Amino acid sequence: MIHLYSALFFMASLAWVFYFSQRYAGMGRKDAGVAFTAGVLSAPVAGVVSYFLQTGFLGDKLLADEFHLYQFILYFFIVGPAEEGIKFLAFFLVVIRNLRIKKTHEVILLGMATALGFAGAENILYLYAYGWQLTLPRLLLGNLGHAGYAVFWAYGMGAHLTENAPYHLIWAGLLAASVLHGVYNYFLSFSYSYAVVSFLLFAGVTFFMFHFLRVEVHRR
Repeated sequence: MIHLYSALFFMASLAWVFYFSQRYAGMGRKDAGVAFTAGVLSAPVAGVVSYFLQTGFLGDKLLADEFHLYQFILYFFIVGPAEEGIKFLAFFLVVIRNLRIKKTHEVILLGMATALGFAGAENILYLYAYGWQLTLPRLLLGNLGHAGYAVFWAYGMGAHLTENAPYHLIWAGLLAASVLHGVYNYFLSFSYSYAVVSFLLFAGVTFFMFHFLRVEVHRR
């Protein structure tokens, strides 16, 4: 049964890629497939990097004595930057081999497809670790959350490549995505009352993603 759930959860992430590619012109199926695959492959790399950074810089004593500080360092300085940075590297490799890109929103869509591939692989890992009941909300929260964070650094890359915007816009996007990712995970790691902050952040990022993408698609 777990293999069936794995297939369904993975297909859900692919369905989001199909949705965005159909709703917004500018991302062909081949390009979307390459970006999605790159995201899938980047997920275990991010997991390994996060694990070694966590074990190397955070000890059990800190976890026992200062749980909030431990979680803060973990999510803001390890998990958030590692996941967003490695997603970006996978996305960067996809973008630089695609010379047909002419508009910023095309780059944003590729970034979102990469992030959805990452989310799909991560959802499978969560499924095996925590079961389908706890992983089910990630079909919405995990997929759209990762896609929403990707908009920030993908826009920076797109504006740099197609509009000659300064390259530091990419670093600003990465920083924003890492911080937002860290905030979401940090508050989600505590009680249900704290989790409200995460859900409000998710709603805000998702609203921004759809609105910003619509604006970019119609911008000349």
